[in-house]
Amino acid sequence: MMASRGAGGGREGFTLSSNVDKEKLFDIETVAFDLLMRLVYSDAPIKEGKYMATAMDLRTLAAGLSDEQLLKAAATQLRVPVQDLDTKNLEGKSRANVEANYAKINRALQLSGEFIRDELKLPMPAEVANTRVNSPAELVALLKKTTVFKAGHTGLDRHLAYCALIKGALAAIELETRYAHDLAGEANYLQSIITEQRPENNHTPLIIGKPISTDDEISGTLSAVEGDSPCNVTFEIRDKTWQSLMRKFMSKPEANAKEAFKDAIAFRFQLDGRHKGTVERVLKFFKRQFEGGARMITNKGVMGQAEFNKLFASVKEIKGSRGLEVDPKSNPKSDPNFAVLQITGAMKVPPGGDLKVPKRNWRARSFELQFVDDAQKPPTGLASDAVYALKKDAVIATRLMGSFELSWLLEHAIPASLDTKYTNMTADAIVNGLIEQGHIIKKPGKRGKYAATETWENWLGIEGLIKDEKMQASLGHVVAEALQKKELAKKKKKSIAE
Repeated sequence: MMASRGAGGGREGFTLSSNVDKEKLFDIETVAFDLLMRLVYSDAPIKEGKYMATAMDLRTLAAGLSDEQLLKAAATQLRVPVQDLDTKNLEGKSRANVEANYAKINRALQLSGEFIRDELKLPMPAEVANTRVNSPAELVALLKKTTVFKAGHTGLDRHLAYCALIKGALAAIELETRYAHDLAGEANYLQSIITEQRPENNHTPLIIGKPISTDDEISGTLSAVEGDSPCNVTFEIRDKTWQSLMRKFMSKPEANAKEAFKDAIAFRFQLDGRHKGTVERVLKFFKRQFEGGARMITNKGVMGQAEFNKLFASVKEIKGSRGLEVDPKSNPKSDPNFAVLQITGAMKVPPGGDLKVPKRNWRARSFELQFVDDAQKPPTGLASDAVYALKKDAVIATRLMGSFELSWLLEHAIPASLDTKYTNMTADAIVNGLIEQGHIIKKPGKRGKYAATETWENWLGIEGLIKDEKMQASLGHVVAEALQKKELAKKKKKSIAE
């Protein structure tokens, strides 16, 4: 989000002050400034073809904006009237609204600081991470710090630290608008209904037997329904913590809570792929217990087209799922390392898992069901889940700061290297592999900065987001080479599989 004025202080442009010295990024007199203003005053992504951007992708905050304009931008992102940020002449309901809004801002700042420092382990001074605001003047002062550039001695420019803090806070605020803090309780409720004998499920859970739990996974037997035979299954509910949700949200280019929560609660069923009736069985249980209905189905290499068509027709007969559509991106010949049948839909849950809440007040949640054939070899090496998580962190770090040090990437590759069952690679080998396959680029210049390819590809694809022709050319060349590497690696993987 952040840059400073050019050295001369004129209106010829803004300078990128984080990773590429003295390069103009935004020209205030062109469409770039218009794009900047559109993003600042928008709570939805701006799309150009397959590329999109939100306020989280800005590398500058318009210098010279008045205090009133800055407050309006803050109110837009908070989705509140600007007067609900005014701390003067407060009384009654107005005072409560204002206090609630500043409490919301401070919770978001706290979560942002904790996520960036403790989860991503990116450099951020404690005084920045501990920033709190309680008045319009303090809020405006914080926003203005993102336009002031002073080179520090810690490897992170101070203004960039404030920028990252605000970006993280934007993500936290988005999650709060979707009641993300209740998801853990709701996921626990759903898991208990699916795996335990309870009055709410007539003491007939979907998964029965004595489960053996490993981490978040539960092994058991999928119960028989309407004459179908039971089958063994490994079950897991994913993305239950605020940290995992922050990662999920910030790694998505749309960075919009509505989009990020399309699969707010993800359920994975790993079982014998010959039991295709399992899909109907699960959806019928979801309909009965959670008023669940399927909306979209995606076939990623699990079955052939004829078999998929038959399954699709049968699922559409289930009450609540008759509006089911096939995802246009569904591809039966997709990468076999990621073979999965995905179904997204909507259901009703008690807020926070609190059964004292009347059913009429239960909350609508989106869900994603993943069906994985246990005969399918789990993704290994650079395709493993652990390396996928590393790539997601690299995307987030790039989005926050534009790049990262190689040492940061190596440190974050260590957890993946400890996964000897699936990844089975050293940290050095993982990092080198990600670079060789085009997932990570080395940015032009002598500063030894690296970045996630997909983030810069997206930024280069948004007209006006990067205006400097020299920067466009140098980074465009590097990104193009990386994309070629990714395509070659993908073709090689498919040829080996075939």
